[in-house]
Amino acid sequence: MNEALHFDLLSFLPGDILVKVDRAAMAHGRETCAPFLDRDLVEFALSLPATLKVKDGETKVLFKHALKQYWPPSLHKRGKQGFAAPFQAWLKLPEMKPLVEEVFADGSTLRELLPGVRREQKDIGHYQTWNLLTLGLWFRNRTIAIQGDAVAGLSDSSMDRGVVTLSTWSLCIFGSR
Repeated sequence: MNEALHFDLLSFLPGDILVKVDRAAMAHGRETCAPFLDRDLVEFALSLPATLKVKDGETKVLFKHALKQYWPPSLHKRGKQGFAAPFQAWLKLPEMKPLVEEVFADGSTLRELLPGVRREQKDIGHYQTWNLLTLGLWFRNRTIAIQGDAVAGLSDSSMDRGVVTLSTWSLCIFGSR
């Protein structure tokens, strides 16, 4: 158990979670702190037996028990919320329907550049749909032209930095061109 927590402390937190919090805060001119990552508190938590950390699938057992009196009952059993954007709710907004229809329509820039995209993928309503929608809008707004397998309209320096070709994207995303 402690090995997994130690791994999280050294990789997942600094390489993912803390980066996201820091970027979101900086984008709005805010500074954040992580009081539960205080060195003494972390060392104390690592010294605790596993049964005080996880029990019957519930995590943060001691922490939740110690602070239960300060939280409203609605928070006692609520799961983690994470950092995911509410793209499923966004896709259901009435003002999104015309954008989705445009991007997934026959002859759209997205479908021309990535022939593996199918019109019915617009109805999936999950992460892939959101990714394809944003990619399609990006294509549309930049009027990228295809010359063979290379992306035209990008600077030579972007190509030198490893911008992938659209045919490679199609192969990676859909398994074929």
